[in-house]
Amino acid sequence: MSADDINEKVDYKKKEPGCLNNLLLYENYYSRQHEDVWKMGKVVEIQLAIDKCKESILALKETSEEKRLLVQRLVKLRLRLQEVQELEIYTDPKQVKVVQNHKFICQTVTQLKFHASQIYCETCSGLIWIPVQSCFACLECEYISHGQCLNSVKRICASVIVKENPTYILEICPEKGLGNQNYRCAECKAGILFNTTLNQPLLCDYSGHYFCSECHWGSLSVIPSRVVLNWDFQGYPVSKGSKQYLNLMMKKSILNLESINPKLFSFVEELAYVKVYMGFLRKTKIIK
Repeated sequence: MSADDINEKVDYKKKEPGCLNNLLLYENYYSRQHEDVWKMGKVVEIQLAIDKCKESILALKETSEEKRLLVQRLVKLRLRLQEVQELEIYTDPKQVKVVQNHKFICQTVTQLKFHASQIYCETCSGLIWIPVQSCFACLECEYISHGQCLNSVKRICASVIVKENPTYILEICPEKGLGNQNYRCAECKAGILFNTTLNQPLLCDYSGHYFCSECHWGSLSVIPSRVVLNWDFQGYPVSKGSKQYLNLMMKKSILNLESINPKLFSFVEELAYVKVYMGFLRKTKIIK
């Protein structure tokens, strides 16, 4: 848009007849422009629009309605530019590092601002010093690692297991003993013994396996088997791999509670109400 076009639109303020109509037409024009912003999908295209918008803003008077609308457009253009740039990074095979089916992306300080103040590498358990050290996160399961530790990652991405076999262990803490694991961590295979103080075996309440302190950080998670059998929503310690798997499985509706534990509906009042309501929805054919 040229400066002449902008100045021509400013004239609606000087014209008494039809002033309101001109203003409405002008705002409708820019509302359509704002909608077009979110349809832009290329960095070059958005950057050109940003440059033109800057030129138009500089050509306008300080106190004008057009300038206010153009500034709003500029803000939206910059937000869209950031979104498209991030999308290009995530879909660029040169930027994605695939290790053990993890899809690792180098994280910027801006991307990490929503994480905890201290971020630890899940490969070596060491602190990641941001921005001195590079930090990579898996796009699928959010596994976090130092850049230099990527080649040492041993855990397969939990998303692979979710896609291939999305099922829950419905036995409460199916522990089989450390001897069945040859006294080694179930994940990294490091030696673990109860009589050592440095590397005590830690039990995962979900899988029933024992892990070393580097593969089991004591994270708490709701255990599906305890919910469907005992209606117990308390958090129990699980390994890092189990934690990531359970997080990914959370949105999948694969459990038929009534077929697994029908007696639960007699003890939990809320479930009885849900059962009646679901029956009503099926009768009205809202759900199958």
